[in-house]
Amino acid sequence: MFVHGGGCFLRWRESERPMEVEMKKWLAILMAVAYAGISHGQDIIDSWSFTVDPDPNASIATSLSTSDIAGGGGATWADNNNSSIEGGEAKFIRAGTQNYFKDAIPSVVGIAGATTGKFQCEWDFTSVDFANTALLDQKTTWALGIRGAGNSDAMVRLQYEGQLNVTNVNVAGVTNIYADANHIALLVKDANFNWTEAATFSGSSIANLHLRLVYDLDNSTFTTYYAPDGGSETLLHDGTLPSGWAISTYRIAAQFLNGGSIWEVGDELFVDNITFTQLESAAPPPALALIDLWTYTDNTNGAGMGEGVSTGYVGGVSFGNADVAVITNNMLLFQHTSTNESQDSIFRTATPSLYASGTTGIYELAWDYVASDFSISDASNTTGNAGMTIRDTANGNVAMGFRLRFDGNNHLLQMDDANGNNQTMATFPGSTLSNLSVRLVMDLDNSGSAGSAALLYTLDGGVEIGATYEGTVHANFELSQYRMIVQTVNGGNGWQLGDTILTDNLRFEKVAAMPLPPVYGNLVVYEMNDPVDTLLNALAQTGTDGGQFVGADANIAANGLGSLVASGDGTNDVYRAHDLDFAYVDGLHRLEFAFDEWNLVASEDSSSLKFGFGDSTGNNNVQFGIDVNTNNGTVRFRAAANNGGGAGQDFYDHAGYVASTGVVLRIDANLDAGTYSASWWYDNQTEDDAVSVVSGASLGALSDIAQVKLTLNVGGTIGMDPADYINVDYLRYTSTAVIPTAAEFYNAWLAEYPTLGALTNLTDNKDGDALDNLGEYAFGGDPDDPNDIGYVPNMGDTVDIGGTNYILHVYQRRQDNSIRGLSHWIELDTDLIFDPAFTNDTSLYTIYGAANVDDTWRSITNAVNAGAGVRFINTKAQFTP
Repeated sequence: MFVHGGGCFLRWRESERPMEVEMKKWLAILMAVAYAGISHGQDIIDSWSFTVDPDPNASIATSLSTSDIAGGGGATWADNNNSSIEGGEAKFIRAGTQNYFKDAIPSVVGIAGATTGKFQCEWDFTSVDFANTALLDQKTTWALGIRGAGNSDAMVRLQYEGQLNVTNVNVAGVTNIYADANHIALLVKDANFNWTEAATFSGSSIANLHLRLVYDLDNSTFTTYYAPDGGSETLLHDGTLPSGWAISTYRIAAQFLNGGSIWEVGDELFVDNITFTQLESAAPPPALALIDLWTYTDNTNGAGMGEGVSTGYVGGVSFGNADVAVITNNMLLFQHTSTNESQDSIFRTATPSLYASGTTGIYELAWDYVASDFSISDASNTTGNAGMTIRDTANGNVAMGFRLRFDGNNHLLQMDDANGNNQTMATFPGSTLSNLSVRLVMDLDNSGSAGSAALLYTLDGGVEIGATYEGTVHANFELSQYRMIVQTVNGGNGWQLGDTILTDNLRFEKVAAMPLPPVYGNLVVYEMNDPVDTLLNALAQTGTDGGQFVGADANIAANGLGSLVASGDGTNDVYRAHDLDFAYVDGLHRLEFAFDEWNLVASEDSSSLKFGFGDSTGNNNVQFGIDVNTNNGTVRFRAAANNGGGAGQDFYDHAGYVASTGVVLRIDANLDAGTYSASWWYDNQTEDDAVSVVSGASLGALSDIAQVKLTLNVGGTIGMDPADYINVDYLRYTSTAVIPTAAEFYNAWLAEYPTLGALTNLTDNKDGDALDNLGEYAFGGDPDDPNDIGYVPNMGDTVDIGGTNYILHVYQRRQDNSIRGLSHWIELDTDLIFDPAFTNDTSLYTIYGAANVDDTWRSITNAVNAGAGVRFINTKAQFTP
């Protein structure tokens, strides 16, 4: 069946199991060339390709510029004996005693004299050879860029610097700093119009080097990039222009003799594709990018930390050297080696090579702690830290990041919270630790809100664990700088000599989306909406677990108003358990319950009510609840791991013995990490307002979860007064260990459409539209409505990625595709008649971005190469039960 819509064709096809369905968007890209030259909304003012005159000895002045703008083009460079056209390129040599300083006026009226707008200058050094100049230990230069009004140049200069086996030679008042260089350097003229060396290439020759200069006159910035030998583009210099700087002319400056240059006869420099462009906006960075990555693979063992320079989309960032840091075995080692004050803790900052000062987008900061050994510090009961943050210098130096801390007994993974405190998110017992990979993901678009920061880690190659998905990025956070912190002795630390932390793969990148929190299944649910006087063992329980609290205690019963009342109308402590169908040994487990009111004013002893988890031995538990604090007239919120190998207890005092405003209490137990956290908030608030009571505490001996426990302590010598009570509103136990099968998910979806009757097979199609049941399920359609086929893929804008134009193709899938047994991808074809085979050719497209549309659906954007000819796009979904 074919459905015509919007000039495209949709086709649906069924195939054998694993069941597949495909949504074909047949897109004919008839003229890929139509997309050339429109990236970033750019208009070429003048462009020289030097192919106009085939004469190999033509004058450079014979090459007139072309233009995208009506009335543009025709600009020309003046000629002299040092320049010519050869083989479709501009050739520069030393042919006499005259230097080449030539200007050209932009061919488009209004560009010369412009003080606003955004412009770009780019060209290719196709071949440069200064072998003769090198033999005589001399140097030479060639520069290109825009000359501003008043001869204020903003340019990049390529300069060969010979070995110059002399030092401290003063030429025109400037001391020669190029002794023993023997390299080709790229220099940039800064805002003060001084030349600054920004990159070097060993030797006296180079080929296929692309330069791009972006002039943002509106913001007075001058940013330059280079791409060597067809590689990815790298930031060369991020500089500024004087306020009010105005374009005057284009300028080529080839110095054969003056300025200390002596360009030898026989040496050559070839240039091609000189282009000047007006931009709608400064060329944007890619939507997703590896911004900076330190792998230390190009550095010599024993080198300082400053020798480790980042790679990435731009790269080029390094941290200053420090006595306690050294590159070893292609990794970065921190080792406190001396009691000398100069080898104290280090605090090193650096500016990201891309997105500095950014306030939007989603970013990930990651680091591998390869090995940590604090055996000596353990014996001395002393501490140390090593961490990384992103610091916002524009808003009071607030920071987001993480650190690995040795506290004298254990390794702690800590995270900076929105209040500037280091919160412990995971505990690793012992003085040694290996292969801990950590990543912090920050959503700047939602800064200030809970859930805008997530901290995850992987230990020794295991499953990645979410230490928190509910962190908060500082409000209005700005990406100002990196900050590395290694505390050996300051801040109360006492890192002992000989102890080490070995690190690798420090990474900062822009990512598509926040990591999805784990899907919790309802295991045990008591809503307490039972008839009055319903006892504990008869409460309604609606979770998937088949168990039930035991016990028929008269002082624990439903009040018929939506609460379970635990009162002091009894003389004995009560210990009751809900035994689970299974003992769970891994995963994340959450117990949440609410006390909607209490009155403990008459009690004179430490009466309490707690809920928690118990293990299969019945001896170990972690609990959270309230008890009377007779010392200062408060009710105390207490979280504790009992019989937990020395795990401590944490308290929060809630003023007064009476409360009519309820509270919600939550325990999160992480069996993978062996830790638990506890928090609470008022029931007229949300979990965004949660107060942390304990975070990352050890579960101790609790190694599995086999029970939900209730403990009612009615006091010691005097006991809980009969008039006192605590009302429980609900109790819910959810866990990642309880995930329905793919078939159960599908059956649950079918249950939403009871009118399907017996037409529930994947290939059934009751409503007779373009989709069978699988298609409706995979793409969000209604199987009983012929007018609803869900989310139809669509085509978006064109984008430029690395100089290649791509067309954006967008489809939607469920966020929890993997656990539903669903998978989506696209397939491509060039010709439906002679070659009708669709293939998943990943060389022709890339996933450009992804974002959650709502709580259920996720949008996936693919960038399809627009220059690969006529193309048809087919969106496929597969179901694997």
